[in-house]
Amino acid sequence: MANDTPLISIVIPVYNAAGYLPRCLDSVTAQTLTDFEALVVNDCSTDGSAAVAREYGLRDPRIRLIDKPRNEGTMLARRSGYEAARGEFVVFCDGDDIMPPDALERLHALTADGTDIVLAGLRMISPDGGTRLKPRIRTDVRTRDDIYEALLRQRITWYMCAAIFRRTLFGNNLETFPGQCVNEDYMMLLQLLLLTDRVKFVNEYVYDYLLQPGSMTQGAPSVDKLHQELRANRWSCDFLCRRGIQPDLARWLYIRRVVKCLPRGYTRRQIFDSGLLDEKLFTIANINRYVGPKYVFKYLYWSAAGWLRGSRTK
Repeated sequence: MANDTPLISIVIPVYNAAGYLPRCLDSVTAQTLTDFEALVVNDCSTDGSAAVAREYGLRDPRIRLIDKPRNEGTMLARRSGYEAARGEFVVFCDGDDIMPPDALERLHALTADGTDIVLAGLRMISPDGGTRLKPRIRTDVRTRDDIYEALLRQRITWYMCAAIFRRTLFGNNLETFPGQCVNEDYMMLLQLLLLTDRVKFVNEYVYDYLLQPGSMTQGAPSVDKLHQELRANRWSCDFLCRRGIQPDLARWLYIRRVVKCLPRGYTRRQIFDSGLLDEKLFTIANINRYVGPKYVFKYLYWSAAGWLRGSRTK
């Protein structure tokens, strides 16, 4: 029988991952720490993902399927999972990734001193089998302000996987957004780190992130992905500035991320006509201050090109 009050709840959001989900669930059921439940949140998949999860659940009652009535994206799928969780701790695992057999045991051991959040490292594995280690932290942090500065300077990686969280942190005060599948980890982590001082960063590798060419994060640019990125970037900047948390760095990262969309195949019109931009920040002075003169010329090029295209259509 499944334990009604397991030690750990593993939340696994799934959308059209039937080809990968078996190896994910095999890695879950092989964990050396066995006191867990695995919540497979099916975000209205159109393939056989739900059937795979249901079959595993019949063999192992620790695996539960949550079928969402409509597709709402990774952020809300995770929310459905942690709201249904019964464990003392929550661990996140994507349906196309895997965990080493001792991942839960090692993560839980790191909470023995009362730590509420443990953020660890992962391995990135390419389709050809190549492996790259991705540490969690590259700096020393002593205060919450240090943590946010390191996050904004990208000295701490912000993925929600390869981590363990005390379940009581996930309350109704956390903001989530329908359809958000890009940078949703960053948005959630910014909020969670405000709720406790008992945070631990380690560079132990407890997660295998399997790179998939067609995934949301690895696939080709699209207008939908751009809009999600713009929404996440603006929300994150606003979130920090409203609270007086590293506001100058928050604006620096926001402007830098938006301006650097150009080399990734997006146009100025796609960005500025999205309605998702805080345009008052995008002045020549701010761009020069935060990202340098090279990007001032890029910005002017965007503006001139947009004006010329607009004048030709009149």
